[in-house]
Amino acid sequence: MTLKKVFLLCIILAATLKVNSQNVDTLQKAKEDSLRITAQLEILEARKKTGDKKSISYAYYNTGLLYSECKDYATALEYYMLSLIICRELNDDGGIGNCYQSMADAHRKLNHYAEGVRYYSDAI
Repeated sequence: MTLKKVFLLCIILAATLKVNSQNVDTLQKAKEDSLRITAQLEILEARKKTGDKKSISYAYYNTGLLYSECKDYATALEYYMLSLIICRELNDDGGIGNCYQSMADAHRKLNHYAEGVRYYSDAI
């Protein structure tokens, strides 16, 4: 085997190791995200059992934040909307503003700019 072939094999091996390392990092992050989401969903269920609407609203909102951090913006929007519904029932202006702001951010990240602008406007 020539030196040139050995060098090319080393480059290919290094690239493969880098890809495998990135895959391991991606899998580790996915596992951590899954554990965080599971824990948050357990908190949400516990809050629902209390019947305290304000704490349920916060739990929905925090669940939305977590999904947004995991780049699952569509699911985040669902939880923000659930929080928003309760915030409206409670006339919680701060909570309503937070929901609109987070919904606008999620729509922006999904490239739904018109929806994002609408929610930013509602947040003000």
